[in-house]
Amino acid sequence: LKREQEVCNVHADRIKKALVAIEEIAPLSVAKIQNMDTNELGATELLTGRFAKLQDTIGEKIFPLILTNIGEDIKGKSFIDRLNLLEKLGYVGNAGHWFDYRNARNAVSHEYPDSPDLMLKNLTEILSLAKELLSYWENLDQKIKQIIS
Repeated sequence: LKREQEVCNVHADRIKKALVAIEEIAPLSVAKIQNMDTNELGATELLTGRFAKLQDTIGEKIFPLILTNIGEDIKGKSFIDRLNLLEKLGYVGNAGHWFDYRNARNAVSHEYPDSPDLMLKNLTEILSLAKELLSYWENLDQKIKQIIS
C-alpha cells in the first residue's frame, strides 16, 4: 500500500505541475488548441496522462489494498461492489462520481486531431476533474497514512 501511495503522490505532483503550465496558457479555445507549441502540448499530455495514471492506480491498486489492509474480504467482489463498500466505509465520497473520472480518462485516451472542438471539450473536463481528483487523493492519502501507521 505504501509503495502504491508513493506512486500516486508522483502522479499527483505531475498533475499539479501540468495545471500550473496550462493555467499560463488559459483560457483555452479551439484556436489555442490548434496552435499550441511543443511545451503547451507537452503540458496537456502530462496532465491527461498523469490524470489517467492516478485514476487507474487508485482504482486498480489503492482501493483493493485499502480494503485488504483494513480486513475486508474482497475476493469475488466486482469493482462496483468494492467501490460501494469504500463509500460505505468513508473512503469514497460518492461511488458513482468515480465513474466520471473513469469516463473522462477514457475520453482523453483517444486523440481526435480532426476535431479540435472535441479536444477542447475533453481537455476542459479534465482540467476541472483533475483538481477534484487531486483533492480527493490528498484526503485519501491522509487516510492511508492512518492505515499504515
